[in-house]
Amino acid sequence: MDITVKTVTQNPLLKRKEISFLVNQQGGAPDRVAVKEKIAALHNAKFELTFVRKLAGRFGKTELVGTAMIYDDEESAKIEPTYVKIRNLAKDKRDEARKASKKPRKKKKKE
Repeated sequence: MDITVKTVTQNPLLKRKEISFLVNQQGGAPDRVAVKEKIAALHNAKFELTFVRKLAGRFGKTELVGTAMIYDDEESAKIEPTYVKIRNLAKDKRDEARKASKKPRKKKKKE
């Protein structure tokens, strides 16, 4: 798997780097966690503070286009949406995290 970084934008207001990249992969699409590891290693960032937001392929092509966010600290990483945080977990931990994030529904009053 080869990752080519297209653009890196520093966002000082949100204390993060916004990265646009291409992934060239032979065979099936790579796991989001593997892409996250590579991007964190390329930018010397912590794995926990790196989030792959988008990873999309095009029909008939072997490359994927994606965006990732690398936060400076854990406090600024709290603004990342919950669904993105769940997507960036390993497959075995995703189901547990989804169940924990769901809010219980309120029962309707019967008249």
